[in-house]
Amino acid sequence: MARANRRTRILKALEKTLKVLDLFTTGRPEWGLQELSEVAGLPVSTLHRIVTVLRRHGLLAQDPGSKKYRLGYGAIDLGRRAASSLPIRQVADPIMRRLAEETGETVVLTVVNDARDRAVCIERIESRHDLRLHLEVGEQTPLHAGASSKVLLAWFRSDEVEALASRSGLPSLARNTFTDLPRLQAELARIREAGFAFSAEETDSGAWGVAAPILDPESRAIAALGIASPLSRHSAEAQRRFVALTMAAAAEVARALGLVAAH
Repeated sequence: MARANRRTRILKALEKTLKVLDLFTTGRPEWGLQELSEVAGLPVSTLHRIVTVLRRHGLLAQDPGSKKYRLGYGAIDLGRRAASSLPIRQVADPIMRRLAEETGETVVLTVVNDARDRAVCIERIESRHDLRLHLEVGEQTPLHAGASSKVLLAWFRSDEVEALASRSGLPSLARNTFTDLPRLQAELARIREAGFAFSAEETDSGAWGVAAPILDPESRAIAALGIASPLSRHSAEAQRRFVALTMAAAAEVARALGLVAAH
């Protein structure tokens, strides 16, 4: 009986903890202790014990100024590990092959690396044309340039973007690379609003591309699905068509994974 009662108490404590974590959303990322107590329906003393444990494990962090709590880097790492365990490459492969067939261009799937400072190509379907762009699986590229990279960066927090810019200096890779932080921030805002990114000669001369995000239930980009093409095959009509096809394909991958699509 004592063992059963102890198990019940542990499960109830776990339920309360998960209930607290669920309150931290993109719409409400910060909470004060009293606010959490009122919304969660838990005594402040109980809530204090819960947030203390969550802070100890890095799942919550406290702002030293406002004293409010937000999700910590432990939660980000947990989410990243969950995303990496999803069979995204297997799910995306047939969709990417169809997209490559429909467009005739190279299709790539990229994610953010563990250090969260570069994009990594995890899958690629080659163009059927002799003139094509080459991006090797496993190759890492800067996050501030190129359609796929910018799509991933667009769903970073603003302080993460600023920290990245401070560390990297936003180096120029081609004539249209975004090397100025305010311009890059404005571009990222446009990407979030539109649900896709476009680039032309940002990483390589003579190259253009489009990309759309694959978003998780908290609207974080876990991957980017993109099309890369030589600028010689660019046209306004091709751009509109590729954007529509890419967004539809990214949404299809998200649905197959049980995630939330961008649009």
